[in-house]
Amino acid sequence: MHEKISVIIPVFNGAPFLAEAVNSAILQPETAEVILIDDASTDASWQVMQELSNLHSLIRIFQLPHNKGAAAARNLGLQHAREAWISFLDADDYFLPGRFGPFGQLLLRHPDLDGGYDFILHQFDHDAPSEVLLTNTGEQHLDIRTFHSIAPEHLFEELLFRPGFWIPMVGFTVKKSFLEREGIRFDESLRYTEDTDFIYRCVLRGQFRSSGANTPLITRRIHSGNSVFAPAEKWQVQRAAFFDKWLKEVRRQSLGTAVNRYFIKSWIHHRPALAPFLSKPLLRLPVKAFFFICLMLRYPKLLSRWHFFK
Repeated sequence: MHEKISVIIPVFNGAPFLAEAVNSAILQPETAEVILIDDASTDASWQVMQELSNLHSLIRIFQLPHNKGAAAARNLGLQHAREAWISFLDADDYFLPGRFGPFGQLLLRHPDLDGGYDFILHQFDHDAPSEVLLTNTGEQHLDIRTFHSIAPEHLFEELLFRPGFWIPMVGFTVKKSFLEREGIRFDESLRYTEDTDFIYRCVLRGQFRSSGANTPLITRRIHSGNSVFAPAEKWQVQRAAFFDKWLKEVRRQSLGTAVNRYFIKSWIHHRPALAPFLSKPLLRLPVKAFFFICLMLRYPKLLSRWHFFK
């Protein structure tokens, strides 16, 4: 591709992995700069960042005054990014050779795209929880080849409804001018679901395709420190906040009956106070029905606008 890429890497206690991540980004010929943002790490991450920046002219380093989460770190990176395209990498993951080659070929075929997504591979470190546990959290090996043919206009619904399909942040590349035009940034109130929220808003408003890569281009390292293994209670709270936000989003837009139903059902399902009731088969349906009716009464326009009973 002719235009260059800014690679943004948020860092929180990533010292053991950071050099490998940074070097993997620098080795890509399309990379014009690597932006590292230290999210108030308590390990040696800042010192490692300083050492790396002294070794490589492409590296720019920044530091948040206190821990604010990956969303705030990535937003600071977006603020300082200079290139036409943005790619994201986590401090404990790494790019494989030829990371952006298929994406460059994709842009030759579809020059009007706002971005793309790629094939990732999971690497389980020796201290990683079992692969079975990872699968149970909803994170699975992602062979993007299965999803090559999804047209941009169907991508949002496919993300919601196609089993096993998700777009990881480390496999996502987006045009900077698109983000600026649409006013899209990471929601700093979300700690664990900020990446999904960001990708949903991008694909809902822009044109994104699979790069068509037939081999993995990014390795996502799985180890005991991954956020997917945070306590279930924290995930429940974050998912509830996520669906609160998206319920408001679908009220503002006409996204189709199936999408609206998905977010209403998800909103109900992720109410922490309802968890004991929804876990009981005999209570699950009446509880969901009750809250669905409450939503309809609170927002009566939903009935006419979304055609639930036609």
